[in-house]
Amino acid sequence: MDSAAEVLPDHHVVHQAAGLVGDGAHPGASVASRWPIRAVHEVDLHLTPRTADWACGAVVAELEAPPAFGRLVVVSHGPSWSRAAEPEQELHAVAVAAGIDALVGDEPAHVVLGGDLNAEPASASHRFLTGLQSPAGRSTAYRNCGESVHGADGGATVDPRNPLTGTDEPTLDGVRPSDHFGVLPDLVQP
Repeated sequence: MDSAAEVLPDHHVVHQAAGLVGDGAHPGASVASRWPIRAVHEVDLHLTPRTADWACGAVVAELEAPPAFGRLVVVSHGPSWSRAAEPEQELHAVAVAAGIDALVGDEPAHVVLGGDLNAEPASASHRFLTGLQSPAGRSTAYRNCGESVHGADGGATVDPRNPLTGTDEPTLDGVRPSDHFGVLPDLVQP
């Protein structure tokens, strides 16, 4: 079942193809766009033995956005899920940033990085992605959109009363529960 395409029928949808995907237990990363997707790239995040049982990866989509937006790259980052896997999550964040940098090169682009980052904002992986920490001398600096819009609270993407809820429960009235709120950004022309 392609739930992203079913929920967003008027969108262009691409899915992670590498790794443990397609078996019903490992959904992988996806990008959905109202605009056509010009090219798709992946970053394999199976970087240590502890990630062998998860579909960790990133889908990097170059979109055909209106000219006013310029070059637009959208990334769905799906690192290791375990709260005990912060060393891997930091490696994953660095690998995704390196993949984006290699793709973008010297050609300017707007990059939207999203996904289920599976870590707290104070974690090493988040600190790296927001420019507050530089592992192995590498740095990047993405803005936290939740903080930009909602201030220091950042805007919750999980129910703060139970941030460790899983999604392994059976469906209820045909709907699979989720511990995450959906995030669907609308980009506005500059």
